[in-house]
Amino acid sequence: MTSEFVKFKPGQKPGIEVWRIEKLKVVPWPRPGVFLTGDSFICLHTKKLTFGLGYDAYFWLGTETTQDESGVAAYKTVELDDYLGGKAVHHREVQHHESEMFLALWKGGIEYEEGGIDSGFRHVERDVYKTRLLHLKGRRNVRCTQVPVTHQSLNAGDVFVLDCGLEIFQWNGKEANRMEKMKGLEVVSRIKDDERGGRAKAQIIEQGKEPDEFWKALGGKGRIKTAEEGGDDLAFEKMALSQIVLYRVCDESGELKITEEARAPLKRAMLDTMDCFILDCTSEIFVWIGKGSTDQEKRESMKNAVAFLTKNNRPNWTPVTRVIEGGETPLFIEKFPDWRKVKMPKDIQGPERRIAVKQEQPKIDVSKMHEKQEYKERMVDDGSGKLKIWRVEDFKRADVDPKTYGQFWGGDSYIILYTYLDHGRESHIIYFWQGRDSTQDEKGASALLTKELDDSMGGCAVQVRVVQGKEPNHFLSLFKGEMVVRTGGKASGFKTLKETDTDKIDESKIELFHVRGTNAINTRGTEVEAKATSLNSGDVFILNIPHKQYVWYGKGSNQDEKKTGKHIGDIVKGSRQQQIVNEGSEPQEFWDKLGGKTKYADEDYLQDDPADPRLFHMSDATGVFRVEEVFNFSQDDLTNDDVYLLDTYNEIFIWIGGESNPNEHQKAMETAVDYIKNAPDGRSPDTPILRIVAGHEPQLFTAHFLGWDRKKMGTDPYSRKLAAMMGTGPQDVRQELKKYDIKVFPLAALKKKPLPVGVDPTRLETYLSDEEFKKVFAMDKSAFEALPKWKQNNAKKKVGLF
Repeated sequence: MTSEFVKFKPGQKPGIEVWRIEKLKVVPWPRPGVFLTGDSFICLHTKKLTFGLGYDAYFWLGTETTQDESGVAAYKTVELDDYLGGKAVHHREVQHHESEMFLALWKGGIEYEEGGIDSGFRHVERDVYKTRLLHLKGRRNVRCTQVPVTHQSLNAGDVFVLDCGLEIFQWNGKEANRMEKMKGLEVVSRIKDDERGGRAKAQIIEQGKEPDEFWKALGGKGRIKTAEEGGDDLAFEKMALSQIVLYRVCDESGELKITEEARAPLKRAMLDTMDCFILDCTSEIFVWIGKGSTDQEKRESMKNAVAFLTKNNRPNWTPVTRVIEGGETPLFIEKFPDWRKVKMPKDIQGPERRIAVKQEQPKIDVSKMHEKQEYKERMVDDGSGKLKIWRVEDFKRADVDPKTYGQFWGGDSYIILYTYLDHGRESHIIYFWQGRDSTQDEKGASALLTKELDDSMGGCAVQVRVVQGKEPNHFLSLFKGEMVVRTGGKASGFKTLKETDTDKIDESKIELFHVRGTNAINTRGTEVEAKATSLNSGDVFILNIPHKQYVWYGKGSNQDEKKTGKHIGDIVKGSRQQQIVNEGSEPQEFWDKLGGKTKYADEDYLQDDPADPRLFHMSDATGVFRVEEVFNFSQDDLTNDDVYLLDTYNEIFIWIGGESNPNEHQKAMETAVDYIKNAPDGRSPDTPILRIVAGHEPQLFTAHFLGWDRKKMGTDPYSRKLAAMMGTGPQDVRQELKKYDIKVFPLAALKKKPLPVGVDPTRLETYLSDEEFKKVFAMDKSAFEALPKWKQNNAKKKVGLF
């Protein structure tokens, strides 16, 4: 039978083509981006690839479309794909639950109209939305699922997004982790900007501080479940992975049969080219089409996958994606651990997966750590070209006064256009700088506005994202030693994040600026908390008080810091009188304005010519423990998931993130001891090695970070719990390692909280003695290891070790 699509000749060139299902036939739709709630549509996105064209075929179902129309849309999408040679990836889209990929096709956003092909009326549904509640849960791989709109869905350990259409609330449980909160901001931002075209208002609220309209939208206020009742995040991630099921679709017997093929973990070899498969991942479904499958298998696979939703009481908006053999998407491939690793495109990449297959642990070569690697950065020129700077205000570019170039507010984002000559030809770099306290919407707007600026210039500029504290040398060279970052900023578009402007200079205020660097280019200033504890002998500080400014030279500060410190002092002093003061010669007024003289980092080695500190990132996220040096480091490099080693020459610090695991703790401390034993620079083998916990960093540690913000490290609940368990003060690593020598614990000790030091909570059963293991599991350890993962987990749950 000839395909209906022959007369339309679709997919000939890049672009979007749309058809509506009218009386069970496909008819071209002349209004792209407008969808009728009573109809079904097919949309073909043709895109240019390196070799030839690629296709994404979507069938969109309105909330009031008939079953016949939705069935025809699914069938006709397969027919369209057959016409295109089977090269398209299929996507099922449901009104109000469209995927980000689908929404991104319509630059002006999508618009719903009531009615359909058989309706005699039409009404634009612009500001009417069905309220939904989204649940974000997980620690390293956060998942977002829709749950009933009621207070009974909330729990104190997770994040929830209440989408009321033009009002969006992000509710943070008091024990929600950092990754859940970050994912929540991402979801809110996408709903607000992509689905609502920026018209919605967003509020970020903490548990216990909810406005009345929040409870009203939830249908009333009530008891919130505890974090324990909400379930453990890592256990949830494991459970979600274990629920993946692969079904085979086969008509070899003459009758189409769907049978369960396997459960996670899956292997690529399970996919048979002669059949089709349905991959059920609970929150999404994939249909895989083998090259040798029959026409009936191809047609019925998609139909059965959609029917699968109803049969298993899944939400009708659950994504269903059809992929062909050889054209699998990264989201499909990642469900098969033994498949070759494919880097996901940035536009569809989820949070980094940190659940890794265990591999053989290589020995850490500490001699390579001692070999200082050259940090090479390409300098396109000396920074003497032309500058134009804008600040992001209300999602638009606002001109910055050229007299204030180099002065940034840490609560804002900026766009910097740099124009220079490259072999006589005018070239451009567009930097978008994002302050540490800039809101998510401002950061997102800075990226979008940068692209718009580049487009207006013909797309010829190089775009570079710059994060506060991680400025590359070329960026710093643009300001000739005049870069300084103040706290505060312009009010944000998200009303609860930054409601009022805090970017006004007030000479009656007391301000303290930290000036640090190793040369004339990278030395710059950052405002810090105006307390004596912020000082350290290795750097320069500027203290602004009413009518006066002190430029304080630490005994160990270098000439570049002193020169830049005085220069920045001139920039931020206003009408104040400037006075240079050396450490140890401070007038009483200096200490009084800082709240009194207290202990600060003034150790002797800081007062000499201190060695440049080095930071190493330590993680087992890939399945083996690895060490990697972090160049041009800042406080923001310290991620709560991992462990870091800071080498200041006179001390070694092991920084423990609140969500790092016991294996990382032990391996990091062992590496630190080995690192000092093999130091080739004449250091004593007894050099202090101190273990510190996130949120409780001593001054000797924070002194090596420009503009350390203590508030930033003190807000994570996991860090607080870890500190309570491990102790808040610095601990001697050599003594701590002795606690890890115990490898066997009784069942009772493994069921108590907190767990013994050094115990991996994901492998509790391995710490039982062989004898007790047999009693508990009625089998030996080798028999247990041979069981499928899901059976192991069930057995562990029964005895309380999961």
